[in-house]
Amino acid sequence: MRRTRKRFCLSLRLVLIRVSSVFNPWLKHFSKPRNRRMTAPPLSIKARQQEGVLELEWSHGTYRLPFRFVRGRCPCANCVSETTGIRVVDVEDVPSEIAPTKMEFTGNYAIKIAWNDGHDTGLFTWENLELIGKEFEAAAN
Repeated sequence: MRRTRKRFCLSLRLVLIRVSSVFNPWLKHFSKPRNRRMTAPPLSIKARQQEGVLELEWSHGTYRLPFRFVRGRCPCANCVSETTGIRVVDVEDVPSEIAPTKMEFTGNYAIKIAWNDGHDTGLFTWENLELIGKEFEAAAN
């Protein structure tokens, strides 16, 4: 009985050592503070209802994004599958008469937009909005 217990304890230690050596780099990666620069907020954000565009002005330029394009790029879990990361709602799925009904800041890193189709769970970070702007410009060219 004593030998079996010793073998079990030794086996358990070896397993724990192996597991910790496998996950150690992963844990180090997530435990270190990152020196990643956050994207600065836009200088101005305007919902131009009559033109149907969200105007975002940064120091390096201005993006005029159609509401439908922004709504179709919503990053929330309802629009992008949490398990696969595949986009569930795309621009083509959004009604053409979509418009924001409410916009509010979330801290100093994002804006939350409520849409007239009832959707209001997406947080658009400044970085995400800038990527959406670049994507729209690339698609337009």
